[in-house]
Amino acid sequence: MNITSTSASIANSDPDAAIFNAWNRRQAASRDYNALPFADYEDCHGAYTPEEQAVLDIIDAAEEEIRSSIAATPQGIALQLWVALHALVTQRDDDRAANEADLEYFEHKGEEADWNVRMIVAAIRSLQNMEA
Repeated sequence: MNITSTSASIANSDPDAAIFNAWNRRQAASRDYNALPFADYEDCHGAYTPEEQAVLDIIDAAEEEIRSSIAATPQGIALQLWVALHALVTQRDDDRAANEADLEYFEHKGEEADWNVRMIVAAIRSLQNMEA
């Protein structure tokens, strides 16, 4: 299952179109967020700069749409699991891999990854196998 190529060409008639469209918005916003200059949080009045918060609001809205949707395909379920996995990781490389739906990266980590991450990876791998 190639999430990136599949999601880019999803039709609105697809049963998981809302999930794929939200995933695409989330990915674009994540790239925008990572392109922002590093902010010295002591200079900010809140936890984030206004520019960061605006992008995070887009990500949050997309994630809520993914969460609240009922997936009808293995690909839709996999995207929901990628968002869940992203919420669990704390390392920059893990964050990038979750945002890119990089299953190979997490499989390579093996037991280095936390148990909950490994279980989500196993579920995504099982969904891929269902499609093969």
